[in-house]
Amino acid sequence: MNILTKTSLTNEIFSNLNQVAVFSKYTGIPEYEITKCLNNKNKKTNNILRIDNSASLGFMWALDKRTGEHKIKMYDFADSYWRGDIIDIVGKLLQLNPCNNMEFVKICEHIITNSNSETSLFHNTNVKAFKPNRDITQFGVEIRPFTNKDLEYWKRRGLNKTDLEKGLVFAINSYWVLPNDTLSYHYSPKDVCYGYLLDNIKGVSIWKFYFIHRGRDGDNRSRFITNNQYPLESFNELVPADILFITKSRGDKLITRKLFTQGFLFSTGERTITVTNFTSESVRLTKTISNWIYSNYKIVFINTDFDREGIRCAQYHKKEYDMIPLFLTNGKYGTMDYGAKDIKDYIYKFGEHKSIDLINSVIENIIIPLL
Repeated sequence: MNILTKTSLTNEIFSNLNQVAVFSKYTGIPEYEITKCLNNKNKKTNNILRIDNSASLGFMWALDKRTGEHKIKMYDFADSYWRGDIIDIVGKLLQLNPCNNMEFVKICEHIITNSNSETSLFHNTNVKAFKPNRDITQFGVEIRPFTNKDLEYWKRRGLNKTDLEKGLVFAINSYWVLPNDTLSYHYSPKDVCYGYLLDNIKGVSIWKFYFIHRGRDGDNRSRFITNNQYPLESFNELVPADILFITKSRGDKLITRKLFTQGFLFSTGERTITVTNFTSESVRLTKTISNWIYSNYKIVFINTDFDREGIRCAQYHKKEYDMIPLFLTNGKYGTMDYGAKDIKDYIYKFGEHKSIDLINSVIENIIIPLL
């Protein structure tokens, strides 16, 4: 085994595979739990590979010096044995040593071979393991009236009060976790929360809470909290159409949907379009979901950020399912600089009229020629 081969295998895993999904398959930890940890370094979950009665496991991004690619590292704060990247952890599960060239190859081949498996691996051991709650977390929610400051915040992002009501966006006064009524949030002007009411599944309201001031300037709290367990939000809004347009967030979805209806798409041959969004850019759709999508839509576009995670997300869905990437590029790699990272940022900087012009250009030059 030479270093080139090792680097090639490592690069295949860190560059081309969905590391969140692979970690989930081998550890049994749900993808949404791993994603929460990646988005908030203070978030911990339970390590179900050992007895772990108090959440002690975190996940973080790190740079792999050999390949230059970013990788996810698992870090058990209570047990140093369960620390390392996916190659290290699978090595422990297979009882193989990644420092041994031959065993390293076996580990990598196992990961690559099983990366598309529909079943989880290894974590059904006989240790007393934490079992994730498959029931959907239920929230109690108290809504407050929108203030002028709230409406001004959303107006700068292209949505008025009617748009918010139509999109089921609410100003949150407080919310708590049922059935124990554990208070999780109460309104403060310095900690504003808006709630997206996404769906109702088996009688449980599906919420996504958006904290506009968190996650910046040293605040390590998560900006989003949700009880959604699916890769796309608001499955109830996925009505059949000619085109499916998948954005990266609920806010982008509501703005994009509004801009499309104000463009000229619906006056050109009565074409129809449905807009939805990923739960996060770390999501990778399964073959089953892709098949369902293409049974309801002729063409699928992916609109994620033009950064590392967004590009990987778009590239994966292009390669696996031929979903077409659309980016607001930033001038890198010889691309056009749109001056904004997403449609919400674009409308904030340049206004609604210029944003409609942008959408019309996308419709005329990209979408219509494909129909």
